[in-house]
Amino acid sequence: MKIARNQFRLVSFLALCFLMSIPLQAQDGMKIYAVLCGQTDVFDIGKGCEVSVSKMTDFLEVVSHETEIPVEYVYLTGENYSKDNILSTLDQLDLENPDSSIIFFYATSHGFNYKDTPTRFAFLGAHPNRKNLTAREFNEFGMSLELDVHRRLMSKSARLTITIGEACNNVIDMDVPDRYQAMNLNRPHRLRELFRESIGDIISTSSKLDQFSWTDSKDGGIWTNQFLRSFDEITSSSEYAEWQEIFDRARNYTVGVAEAEAQVTQEPDDYIDIISTPMQLIDESQKKRKQQPKAVIKN
Repeated sequence: MKIARNQFRLVSFLALCFLMSIPLQAQDGMKIYAVLCGQTDVFDIGKGCEVSVSKMTDFLEVVSHETEIPVEYVYLTGENYSKDNILSTLDQLDLENPDSSIIFFYATSHGFNYKDTPTRFAFLGAHPNRKNLTAREFNEFGMSLELDVHRRLMSKSARLTITIGEACNNVIDMDVPDRYQAMNLNRPHRLRELFRESIGDIISTSSKLDQFSWTDSKDGGIWTNQFLRSFDEITSSSEYAEWQEIFDRARNYTVGVAEAEAQVTQEPDDYIDIISTPMQLIDESQKKRKQQPKAVIKN
């Protein structure tokens, strides 16, 4: 299948990164904790997953350079891509300063959902190299993007939590397991608005419930490319950047490319709860004390 080439223009920005000879350190202590996962050993989509993970790394390198926020990477690919490894990595994720921390989780793999699903976001097939799973294996290796991953990450109380899964979200004829019941001149400014001035959480899956997601061995996943295309356009604009606009545009692009290039239906789904904080809040009591005139002492 032919997929449109990625529109995200990284080369000129990545060249700047090579000029840095010392490790990046944010003066305000901010750090991005990136966990990048990919089912790169599976025979059919493995190469595409590998490309997508690489492109997400390039994306984060640009973000890091432009915002001066260092990135700490964890890669779970190849034989390390498994449910146990991913969940244990998330459980052990130690944020030095949650108030100044950004968590960025990305996974690209086979996916599915249950007919009585508790979540509209995909379940990842978290097995290193299996495409087709048995009923027992669906329960053993199926990992909910929302219930297993995003909620785990939200418990870390980071300043900003972003969870992204590029995986099919088609419904299988199985009941859900019991445990689930109940950059240009504008770019630096736009990136700071998105990463330094945003508090909240984002969860996104590359296709809606009961849809497939598509990837290409050369160019990577449709959604990944359209997300990067959308991000590039928004952060190149002179207008204030918002996460909602990025994901809305990526959704529209994904739908269009899937229909035009692959003759399939793929529409991403996401939930975004972000508060923009462009100014530092001042405690009211401190504000009153500062405004109060100094007492005059008479002899």
